[in-house]
Amino acid sequence: MRYSEKELLSLALQSPDREGKILHRMSGTKGRLVEGYKDRLIRLKANFLFLFKTNEQGQILEPVGAVLLERCKLQPEPKADKANVFFYSSPGRPRMQVLFCLQIV
Repeated sequence: MRYSEKELLSLALQSPDREGKILHRMSGTKGRLVEGYKDRLIRLKANFLFLFKTNEQGQILEPVGAVLLERCKLQPEPKADKANVFFYSSPGRPRMQVLFCLQIV
């Protein structure tokens, strides 16, 4: 099923099923991971994980991405430079790599 940007934005701004913070890092244009992690607010709504930029007070500035959690792989990354890091891959985008570092509070 395909979703328009308008539909995803509407879903992202609805009340979430779950919400939290993560550190996030993606692959660059040549498939290598970009240096450093970015602090992001995440919201789980249905089978989408939405990532948001926030200001210093934690208020949402804008959505910056959506990850469809359907038929994906989420596995621990043993060679990571931080604790609690997971690697995400999707059959629809095999070259995309995303590392999520869960912040335990």
